[in-house]
Amino acid sequence: MAETSVSRECDCPVPADHKDFHAGFRDGWCRNCGRKLNPDWLSTDENFNRFFDHLAATPGVHPEFVEHCRRRELAGRPEFGCLFLDRENEIEGCEEVADFANYMMFSLLRRRREGRHENTAKALEAARHAAIAHRLALELASED
Repeated sequence: MAETSVSRECDCPVPADHKDFHAGFRDGWCRNCGRKLNPDWLSTDENFNRFFDHLAATPGVHPEFVEHCRRRELAGRPEFGCLFLDRENEIEGCEEVADFANYMMFSLLRRRREGRHENTAKALEAARHAAIAHRLALELASED
Protein backbone atom coordinates (compact mmCIF):
# COMPACT_ATOMS: atom_id res chain seq x y z
CA MET A 1 0.00 0.00 0.00
CA ALA A 2 1.22 3.53 -0.72
CA GLU A 3 2.41 5.84 2.03
CA THR A 4 -0.08 8.34 3.40
CA SER A 5 -0.34 11.35 1.16
CA VAL A 6 -1.87 14.79 1.71
CA SER A 7 -3.48 14.30 -1.68
CA ARG A 8 -6.79 12.51 -2.01
CA GLU A 9 -5.45 11.17 -5.28
CA CYS A 10 -3.85 7.74 -5.62
CA ASP A 11 -0.07 7.78 -5.39
CA CYS A 12 0.51 4.02 -5.56
CA PRO A 13 3.45 3.08 -7.82
CA VAL A 14 1.08 0.88 -9.86
CA PRO A 15 -2.57 1.70 -9.16
CA ALA A 16 -5.08 -1.11 -9.46
CA ASP A 17 -8.30 0.02 -11.06
CA HIS A 18 -11.39 -2.04 -10.30
CA LYS A 19 -11.46 -2.94 -14.01
CA ASP A 20 -8.44 -5.13 -13.25
CA PHE A 21 -10.73 -7.28 -11.11
CA HIS A 22 -14.09 -6.83 -12.82
CA ALA A 23 -13.92 -6.80 -16.62
CA GLY A 24 -15.47 -3.67 -18.08
CA PHE A 25 -15.97 -2.03 -14.66
CA ARG A 26 -14.08 1.18 -14.02
CA ASP A 27 -15.17 3.33 -11.13
CA GLY A 28 -12.18 5.67 -10.86
CA TRP A 29 -10.89 4.45 -7.50
CA CYS A 30 -7.69 2.54 -6.73
CA ARG A 31 -8.30 -0.92 -5.35
CA ASN A 32 -4.95 -0.74 -3.47
CA CYS A 33 -5.31 2.50 -1.52
CA GLY A 34 -8.93 3.51 -2.08
CA ARG A 35 -7.99 6.93 -3.41
CA LYS A 36 -9.22 8.58 -6.59
CA LEU A 37 -7.50 7.74 -9.89
CA ASN A 38 -6.84 10.92 -11.83
CA PRO A 39 -8.06 10.32 -15.40
CA ASP A 40 -5.43 12.80 -16.67
CA TRP A 41 -2.72 10.18 -16.12
CA LEU A 42 -4.58 7.00 -16.96
CA SER A 43 -4.37 5.19 -20.27
CA THR A 44 -7.79 6.11 -21.63
CA ASP A 45 -9.35 6.70 -25.02
CA GLU A 46 -9.43 10.43 -24.23
CA ASN A 47 -5.71 10.59 -23.46
CA PHE A 48 -4.88 8.43 -26.47
CA ASN A 49 -6.89 10.74 -28.74
CA ARG A 50 -5.36 13.87 -27.21
CA PHE A 51 -1.82 12.65 -27.99
CA PHE A 52 -2.45 10.97 -31.33
CA ASP A 53 -4.66 13.74 -32.71
CA HIS A 54 -1.63 16.02 -32.37
CA LEU A 55 0.60 13.39 -33.95
CA ALA A 56 -1.85 12.80 -36.81
CA ALA A 57 -1.69 16.50 -37.68
CA THR A 58 2.06 16.15 -38.29
CA PRO A 59 3.13 15.83 -41.93
CA GLY A 60 4.00 12.26 -42.86
CA VAL A 61 1.89 10.59 -40.15
CA HIS A 62 -0.72 8.44 -41.85
CA PRO A 63 -4.06 7.41 -40.32
CA GLU A 64 -3.08 3.75 -40.72
CA PHE A 65 -0.22 4.29 -38.27
CA VAL A 66 -2.46 5.92 -35.70
CA GLU A 67 -4.99 3.09 -36.01
CA HIS A 68 -2.22 0.51 -35.63
CA CYS A 69 -1.09 2.29 -32.44
CA ARG A 70 -4.71 2.36 -31.22
CA ARG A 71 -5.18 -1.38 -31.76
CA ARG A 72 -1.96 -2.21 -29.95
CA GLU A 73 -2.63 0.12 -27.03
CA LEU A 74 -6.19 -1.15 -26.59
CA ALA A 75 -5.00 -4.76 -26.75
CA GLY A 76 -2.42 -4.06 -24.04
CA ARG A 77 -4.66 -2.18 -21.59
CA PRO A 78 -6.24 -5.24 -19.96
CA GLU A 79 -2.91 -7.03 -19.63
CA PHE A 80 -0.63 -4.16 -18.59
CA GLY A 81 -3.05 -1.76 -16.88
CA CYS A 82 -1.10 0.99 -15.13
CA LEU A 83 2.33 -0.68 -15.22
CA PHE A 84 3.53 2.17 -17.44
CA LEU A 85 3.37 4.42 -14.36
CA ASP A 86 6.19 2.46 -12.71
CA ARG A 87 8.37 1.85 -15.76
CA GLU A 88 11.08 3.89 -17.50
CA ASN A 89 8.99 4.30 -20.67
CA GLU A 90 11.62 6.28 -22.56
CA ILE A 91 14.24 3.57 -21.95
CA GLU A 92 11.75 0.88 -22.96
CA GLY A 93 11.08 2.91 -26.12
CA CYS A 94 14.80 2.96 -26.87
CA GLU A 95 14.83 -0.83 -26.74
CA GLU A 96 11.84 -0.99 -29.11
CA VAL A 97 13.29 1.37 -31.73
CA ALA A 98 16.64 -0.43 -31.61
CA ASP A 99 14.71 -3.62 -32.36
CA PHE A 100 12.94 -1.81 -35.20
CA ALA A 101 16.28 -0.85 -36.80
CA ASN A 102 17.40 -4.47 -36.48
CA TYR A 103 14.16 -5.61 -38.15
CA MET A 104 14.94 -3.34 -41.11
CA MET A 105 18.34 -5.02 -41.48
CA PHE A 106 16.75 -8.48 -41.10
CA SER A 107 14.24 -7.57 -43.81
CA LEU A 108 17.06 -6.77 -46.22
CA LEU A 109 18.84 -10.02 -45.39
CA ARG A 110 15.69 -12.05 -45.97
CA ARG A 111 15.00 -10.28 -49.26
CA ARG A 112 18.60 -10.93 -50.32
CA ARG A 113 18.25 -14.63 -49.51
CA GLU A 114 14.98 -14.82 -51.50
CA GLY A 115 16.47 -12.97 -54.47
CA ARG A 116 14.05 -10.06 -54.03
CA HIS A 117 14.71 -6.34 -54.42
CA GLU A 118 16.31 -5.10 -51.20
CA ASN A 119 15.53 -1.35 -51.34
CA THR A 120 18.38 -0.56 -48.98
CA ALA A 121 17.70 3.19 -49.16
CA LYS A 122 14.17 2.79 -47.78
CA ALA A 123 15.29 0.40 -45.03
CA LEU A 124 18.10 2.76 -44.04
CA GLU A 125 15.70 5.72 -43.98
CA ALA A 126 13.34 3.79 -41.69
CA ALA A 127 16.27 2.83 -39.44
CA ARG A 128 17.44 6.47 -39.42
CA HIS A 129 14.05 7.51 -38.05
CA ALA A 130 14.46 4.86 -35.36
CA ALA A 131 17.86 6.36 -34.50
CA ILE A 132 16.27 9.81 -34.19
CA ALA A 133 13.51 8.39 -31.99
CA HIS A 134 16.18 6.69 -29.86
CA ARG A 135 18.09 9.96 -29.35
CA LEU A 136 14.92 11.91 -28.51
CA ALA A 137 13.75 9.25 -26.04
CA LEU A 138 17.12 9.41 -24.27
CA GLU A 139 16.82 13.20 -24.13
CA LEU A 140 13.33 12.88 -22.62
CA ALA A 141 14.64 10.36 -20.08
CA SER A 142 17.33 12.82 -18.95
CA GLU A 143 14.85 15.66 -18.34
CA ASP A 144 13.56 16.44 -14.84
